[in-house]
Amino acid sequence: MAVFNPELAAKMKMPKELLDEASSLHFALHIGDRYVEAALYDAASSTCRWHVISEEFIGDPVEFIYQRNWHDQLFRKCTVSFDTLVYAIVPTPYFEEKQIASYLHLQHGVHCNQPQHSEMAELDAVCCFEAPEWSARLMGFIPNARILPSAAILARYAAIAATGEGASCVCWVTERQLTMVCLRQRKLHLLASNEVSSEEDVMYHFANAAMRLGFDLEQLSLDLLIGRGMTELKELLSKYVRQVNTLEAADEIGSYMPQIHVLCA
Repeated sequence: MAVFNPELAAKMKMPKELLDEASSLHFALHIGDRYVEAALYDAASSTCRWHVISEEFIGDPVEFIYQRNWHDQLFRKCTVSFDTLVYAIVPTPYFEEKQIASYLHLQHGVHCNQPQHSEMAELDAVCCFEAPEWSARLMGFIPNARILPSAAILARYAAIAATGEGASCVCWVTERQLTMVCLRQRKLHLLASNEVSSEEDVMYHFANAAMRLGFDLEQLSLDLLIGRGMTELKELLSKYVRQVNTLEAADEIGSYMPQIHVLCA
């Protein structure tokens, strides 16, 4: 049963003046394992107008969202990302929509009831995934929500951010999940997510991917997006990778996901 927290309720309430401007705003929403993050961006200038993170909360995330005033107006655009380990990447020439469930079963051994896909034209690939069980209910009160796995958005970001023709990698790290996007000559070589609980877990998966792909760490360009936790990771990775870049966070909250939505969702 959810516990009402007046301080959190006040913090997470959208200002009325922004609700009045809904027709010109992009509502970016991320649903994590134990938190919800929301932001409003001006659709024309991509300026961040409002940004909050719930921290940890009790109960169903969609119920948490429903209790907010976030659906009092219909925003010009609404994108929703969610964390999942279960997705499959298929080259566009080989993609068949009727085979999405088969792709997921082959890679993860799961049975898919709500197969969905997201095209990643920049990478000539398609991300196949299962719509989360809460998606229908969320769209019942936010009807224009476009729901995507965070990995698909990050892959598009990696393609846009890649410079030169060498090897590049984007790592999105939260307190529970690592998603890696690895490119060579702007072509996708790896998109994978793993459960992590420490910097050592991240280093293991990163080193394993770099070894399998034959990356030269002296030449590799690594974009590190640290979400929640893992504060010492950049310093640790810099001992092995010469070029570790970090994106400037949108505001004092220190999260990158809303910016990624605006760039790529």
